This record gives sequence, structure tokens and C-alpha cells, in this order.
Amino acid sequence: MTDLAGLAARADQLAAARQPVESAWRDITRFVMPTGPDIETGAAPGINAWESAAPKSAERGRALYDVTAIVAADRLTNAMESLVTPRSEKWHGLTLSGGESELDNGEADEYFETLTDRLFQMRSDPVSGFTRAHQKALRSAVTLGTGVYYVDEGFGRPGLGEGSLPLRYVHVPLGQCFMAADRWGRTDTLFRRYYESARNIAAMAKARGGRPSAQVLEAANDPKRAETRFEMVHAVYPRGDFGRISGLGSDAPFASVYFEKAAMHKISESGYRRFRYVTYHWSQSGTLPYGESPFHLALAEIKSLNLMAKNADEAGLLWVRPPLGTAHDKSMGRPNLNPGKITVGAIDENGRQKIQALRTLENPSFAQGVLEAKRRDLKELTYMNLFQVLLERPVETAAAVLLRAKEKAELVGPIGARIQEGLAHLLDVEFDILERKGLFVPGEELAPPESLSGRNFAIRFTSPLDRERRAGEMLAARELKEEAVEWARAGRPEALERIDVDAYMDLAREIKGAPSKLYYREDELAQMREERRAAEALSALGEGGLSQMLAAAASAAGQDGAAGVIPEPGDVPDPPMDEAALAEGMAALANAEAAGDEPAGAAS
Repeated sequence: MTDLAGLAARADQLAAARQPVESAWRDITRFVMPTGPDIETGAAPGINAWESAAPKSAERGRALYDVTAIVAADRLTNAMESLVTPRSEKWHGLTLSGGESELDNGEADEYFETLTDRLFQMRSDPVSGFTRAHQKALRSAVTLGTGVYYVDEGFGRPGLGEGSLPLRYVHVPLGQCFMAADRWGRTDTLFRRYYESARNIAAMAKARGGRPSAQVLEAANDPKRAETRFEMVHAVYPRGDFGRISGLGSDAPFASVYFEKAAMHKISESGYRRFRYVTYHWSQSGTLPYGESPFHLALAEIKSLNLMAKNADEAGLLWVRPPLGTAHDKSMGRPNLNPGKITVGAIDENGRQKIQALRTLENPSFAQGVLEAKRRDLKELTYMNLFQVLLERPVETAAAVLLRAKEKAELVGPIGARIQEGLAHLLDVEFDILERKGLFVPGEELAPPESLSGRNFAIRFTSPLDRERRAGEMLAARELKEEAVEWARAGRPEALERIDVDAYMDLAREIKGAPSKLYYREDELAQMREERRAAEALSALGEGGLSQMLAAAASAAGQDGAAGVIPEPGDVPDPPMDEAALAEGMAALANAEAAGDEPAGAAS
């Protein structure tokens, strides 16, 4: 039996361990993510409160006087998505895992491209929820340092089978996640504490073969109480932490338990071969399960900028509508400062105004200068200036573009690599679910060819960021080619002979991300080149030389063929042509016949 009391105690322990980071999360949510959920300590009222449908941005917006951090968060999130996981292209492929030898017949590449296409089709299905889950998790990683989503099994569309929708993705707000990591810093424990309506709990219990508590079931069956929320806990942890559990997946490395917190009622228990929660970290310190973002570093600057923007607004208002002072002589009534109105007694007998603006030392232009300096600092901290410079640059040469891409990859490459760690784990989870559903067995749509049977697959990232990381290779290759061309123009054509054109084109295809289906296979390419060499050799012989060569061969065969005598080399008269050309033509003819094609002119 599962120890629910022990799981509840572990959840409380993880909540206590998370408290030191929650203060910064709240500040970042307030100043950077006004539309995001509240971050609470995990107490029931807090969790329920941030599930509320009431908009948060309107309330938080009243205390915001500068939106630089909000714009920075949006742009940085969009930039990282376009660099690591652009929606307009496939940002990863598949290959044989480390230590496996590559196949040279192209069959592996074709299968891997087909499988990759199918994975992206599954993710791009709007019902799967991948796009929303991934984008929200990425935004959470950019702002709060950590983003989380859950990968669950899909059971297909009605009447189309499980293969039509085998995967589902659900974003999990960071406020609901209480996590721990193993000794390598990989998240291996997550207790999700959240509130769910009674009808949804009942539906989830039915799908997982469980049963909710009597209280939840009663509320779910009552139309007036079906939306009543109850606190739920989903605990996923290594099997050894709390012993083995009964039921489905009892031998799996990770246990999965859903239970109601208040009633201490278990709804379902199962196991996973892979940790189903995918986490993105911007920057992880040691083995801590929670990461940090550039907005943690810039938080003091963001608060200072917001306070100065508030003071600048007040200074501007004082400059535009300053307080007024009047003479204390009872000759003037209350001044009327509305446009076009008359204030009797506002001017004395010498024509001087009795009403004066009370100017202090405020200087709005000075305040704006300080604000702009602070905004520039914030943009530097959040990478805004990097992408803005790239957008504002004029049209450059191809070499300059490659150099700029290399510089950008050096700056944001380490961050993208940490996001890709989570994406690599995502692929492991997806493969595990698809394998459990039997989609890789022979006869199914994702079954590999026999040449890949028993081989291990691995992810190969092909995003713009990965291509930009290799921009230096492409730049060096282009420079080498240009130098070889210069030497050839100077009378040294052997410089061009040193360059392997096939290797150059393979490198260009890999770095530029072109699909392998555009290339011929190695065996097809070898046959085409052999045929071309045969055709060129026969063309070099000329029509007369080819006719003489064929006539001599026919004459030699006709003289002694009927008697079964093989003519000696000296019995065949030499044709009046160059012997080297004859030998080359014969060899080309033999190669063409071995390839199964009859060269032009040989039919006669």
C-alpha cells in the first residue's frame, strides 16, 4: 500500500525547502509578468487563489510605472523560441546514438526524417497542447529561471485509433511545482499541488481506472456543485524513495500517485519508465532544482527603475501643473484656472500677477536622462540590445552574416544548450510513450527497417542556434574555397584539386539544415558518375573510332567463333587509331554494360 501520509509529509517538506526562492518569484511576477499567476507558499488558500479566473494584470498594473522589463521578457522569450524551437522549421532530427556506426546506404537517414516528421505532426496538432505548454514553460524559464510541463499519454481521436493522438502536453505553473533533484542536478521528484473541479477529478479518475472520494463524487454528480474545487496532489518520485507500489507499472523506475489532500484518498497509482515532467532551466546552480534567470540579476535595477519612473511622472506633473501661490490681501477671490475664465483681482495696479507658480528644483529632462541610462543597463542585462543590433544592421555580405551569426551563438549558445537538455529529455519521454503503445513494432507506422533493428536512436538538434554555432566552420570553408580559386587564377589549378567537393557540400547541407532527401544516395551517385565517365570516354573516341572498335571486335569473334577457337591477339588487325583511346573506350563500354545501360551508338 502507498503511504499517503508519508507523501503528504514529503510535499510539506518540499514546500518548506522552496520558500527562500519564492520572494524573488513574487517580485518578478509583479514587475515582469503582470499577467502571470500569484506565487504562494503552497497553503490551500494560496493555491486556490491563483487558480482564480480574475485578471491579475489590471490590479498589478496600477503599481507599474515602467514597462521596459515586461517588453524585455516578451522579446527574450520570442527570441529564444525562434533560435531554439522555431515553429516554421524542424528544430531537431534523429541519428544513431553515440558509439553506433553510421549506415552508408541512406536508409537510416530516410527513416529518421520520416520519424522526425511524424513527431512534429504530433506536436503541431492543436489538440496535443504542445505549443502552448512549451511556450509557457519557456517564458517561465526566461523570467523565473525554471519552466515545467507534463507529457501524458493520448488515446487518439474517436474512431481513429491511439496513433492519431498518442501524446498530450500540459503546462504546469511553477507555483504548483515542488521539486527535488538527484546528485547530478536532474529533476527526479515533483509534487504538484493544485486545485481541480469535482467533475474533472471524477473524469480523470475514470480515465486512470481509479475512483474519487465520496465527497468529490457527490459534488461531481450535483450540477450546482460540479465546479467546486478540491486540492489534489500528483506525486512523481523515484521508486526507491517510498518502496514499491501495487498495480500497473510497479516495476517502473518512477512512481506516480494521484491523491486528494484533504481526504487523504488515493485516486490512482502507476509507474513511469521516464520522468514525465519536462523542465527548462535558464541557469542552474549546482544540484538545486530551481534555476535563476537574468531578471533575478536585474531585479534591483527593475525596482529602482520603476521607482524613478514614478518620481519622474510626479516631477513632470509638477512641471506642467505646479502648485500656485497667491497674495494674502483679500482683494482676489478664489482663482479660476480654467481656460478662458476671468479671475478678478489677479493682477495688481502695477500689472504684476498675484498668482505665481511655486517652482521647486525638479527637472523632468534630467530625470528622463537618468531613466534612459537605467533602461539601457536593463536591456544589456536581458539581451535586448543584442537582438536589436542584429535587427538594425544594414544588409551585409554573406561572410559578414556568418560572422555575426557566430558571435550571436557564442553569446546565447550556453543558454540554448540548457533549454535543449530539457528538449532531449522530452524526446526520451515521447519515445517511451510511443513504445508503450506499440507503435515501433513491425507492421506499425513507426516501425524501423531491418537495418535499424536493435539500434539506439538519439536526438540531433538542427535549430537556427545550432546552425549558427557551426557558422565558423562554414565561414572557414568559404574562405578556403576562395583562396583555392585565387591560386587557380594565378596559374596553380592543383589548388582546386585539393578540395573535396562532396565533403564541402555535405558540410553545407548540415550547417544550412537542408533535408537529406535532396541528395542522392552514395550508391546512386556512384552509378551516375560511372555512367557519365563512360559517356564522356565514348564521346572522346568519336563516331569513326567507335565503329572501327566494334567492327574489329566482331571480326575477331566471327573468324574462329564457330570452331570454338579463341583468336590470338595477333590475329586481330589493329585499327588505325590510338591504342590508349581504344583501351579507354573498351573499359568504358564494359562498365556501361555492367551498369545495365547501353551507350549511345552501340546499338548498331
